[in-house]
Amino acid sequence: MKVSLMMLIISHLLADFFFQSNSLVEKKSNNIKYLLIHAVIYLVLILLPCMLYGKAFQIISICVVVGITHFIVDFLKIKTCKNFKTDKASFWIFIVDQLIHFGVLFIASFFLTDFNIIGNFFIEQYSFAEAIIGIDFQRFLLHCAIFLIMFSPSGVFIKLFLMSLPKEKAQTDKPNESKDLKIEKSTIQAGSVIGYLERVIILVLGLLGQYASIGLVLTAKSIARYNRISNEPDFAERYLVGTLLSLFIAIIGLIILK
Repeated sequence: MKVSLMMLIISHLLADFFFQSNSLVEKKSNNIKYLLIHAVIYLVLILLPCMLYGKAFQIISICVVVGITHFIVDFLKIKTCKNFKTDKASFWIFIVDQLIHFGVLFIASFFLTDFNIIGNFFIEQYSFAEAIIGIDFQRFLLHCAIFLIMFSPSGVFIKLFLMSLPKEKAQTDKPNESKDLKIEKSTIQAGSVIGYLERVIILVLGLLGQYASIGLVLTAKSIARYNRISNEPDFAERYLVGTLLSLFIAIIGLIILK
């Protein structure tokens, strides 16, 4: 994979997931001002790798095109989600949205060919650190991209996938519904953090060749959820699907890095 493409992908992951809070996601769905704010943040982060290539006009042109395209795609995504208000639709809209973004970055990478003065200086500085890190710049970028994917991008994908699965009929007449909602929200947040740690630990253990230790991670996770697994069959099924999907993503990342 080209160095320019990997840097663009890293910028995309940072802008679309790590620098986009849940609050911003909700606000930009109802107010175009916040969508513009997200587009500007995205453009700035895309500008960083582009600054290493070509001349000023070329850099500005690529960034403006990518930024405007991202704004349009996100705007259409919001409109489509409002027209198709189902969890399954949200999942597939997310997939298509990300594929289009990656496609735009793939095309943009073909216009980023030769390093400029800034790029050559940056690579020279990295060459000093290469002896310590032990991997070249291209492998370093690949490691960064895979580890970033293990966090929020994978978490959002798994969450939307689980939400798209068929659900049992919800219970009615709950006396403490607001309290249950708060508990469920905190449980989801804790589950997301556990998922992040699970995938990163599995990836690190796999890179170190400690495959037997991966079982301990999954066991510890299962013990923490034992009561709900034994008492709630629907939760147990979703927990298993989520865990296997999380494990699958970590294994794919490990295969790529190996």
